[in-house]
Amino acid sequence: MDVLVGLAAVVGLAVVVLWFVLYRWNGGRGSGAVAAGAEAAGAEEWGDFLVRTYRGHQQSEAIASYVKDAETLAQRGYAPAGQSWGDGQWDGGYFLIALILSLFGIGLILLAYMAIIRPDGTLCVTYRLRAA
Repeated sequence: MDVLVGLAAVVGLAVVVLWFVLYRWNGGRGSGAVAAGAEAAGAEEWGDFLVRTYRGHQQSEAIASYVKDAETLAQRGYAPAGQSWGDGQWDGGYFLIALILSLFGIGLILLAYMAIIRPDGTLCVTYRLRAA
């Protein structure tokens, strides 16, 4: 019986470590601009509209990245046309893992962590090419 409890603890700990690794790899990206639909800012023609996303733990962090990027895009003739902020949310898979691990008691810690710590939110900005 003691071996079974020890094995369950080791498996539970391995799942917790895997969960944190997946979170950091999948959602733990730092703040910064990510071009949607554009390879690089080289000689590529972008078109009339450009959508960029900025991640940040708080909206002010994402706006700071947005302001820096908006200045660069203004030099290329793009002006912000609209923006939208979305709070960070946990993926349903993480809740499922935490609920399953609740059978071993470890999931309660994960559920508490998920209730206290929120993932980074996303500021989505649409830029429009100004008429020349």
